Amino acid sequence: MARPTTRTVLTIVMDVLVLIALVLTAGIVATFFGAIKSTAVGGGLADILRAVTPGLGLPEWSTPHGGAFSGDSAVTVVALLGIEWVLSMLRRRHNARRL
Repeated sequence: MARPTTRTVLTIVMDVLVLIALVLTAGIVATFFGAIKSTAVGGGLADILRAVTPGLGLPEWSTPHGGAFSGDSAVTVVALLGIEWVLSMLRRRHNARRL
């Protein structure tokens, strides 16, 4: 009975990581375009982005669209998706042992 539970927990964690990465990507797009960031939704996404992104010390570049591109945020999204990928390999190995 523990095996299906482990697989379910891995799947839920993977789904949460992808959802967080999607929200952060939307925040990156909102901050990239200054006009989007000035809206209520864009400002909310930018606030979430600032709250979740760790300060890695990477630069923030100004964009020609009146916004900014954060290297810290981009690396955070890549890291989250990398962790999700590793978890998917673990889940696949777990399923292979069951067969």
